[in-house]
Amino acid sequence: MSSIANIPALNWAGSTVTFAVAEGSGGDGSPAKWRMTGFSSYAAAPEIRFAMRDTKKGAGRAARVTFVYPHTTTDSTTGLTTVHCLLRGSADLSFDKDVPITLAQDAVSLFFSALGSRTTGNILEGVAGNTAPR
Repeated sequence: MSSIANIPALNWAGSTVTFAVAEGSGGDGSPAKWRMTGFSSYAAAPEIRFAMRDTKKGAGRAARVTFVYPHTTTDSTTGLTTVHCLLRGSADLSFDKDVPITLAQDAVSLFFSALGSRTTGNILEGVAGNTAPR
């Protein structure tokens, strides 16, 4: 079993941010949770969750990573900050139990590295304009 640790990440500006351990997994299917530091309230902090479980037929493992980024607004009259909406993302990974650990580690590393690359980020700018890459 792996031990939980803080997760460093780069934001779009290239600055390192930290997702601090919020809660370890309670067991199979129960997510481990991390929250980004530097937020005054729990509700405003971006969060990562990671859970694993056996696949339905038991021959493999399935992992789900979810990410939630709250968009907050502050009322200029009252000063009250509220969550306006949530930006959400998720990834589902699955593999047979007999896959060598080094192969699984390399595949997962490449997958998340590609998702975090600047090229992928530039492609994802289309989300703001509701367009897919052409």
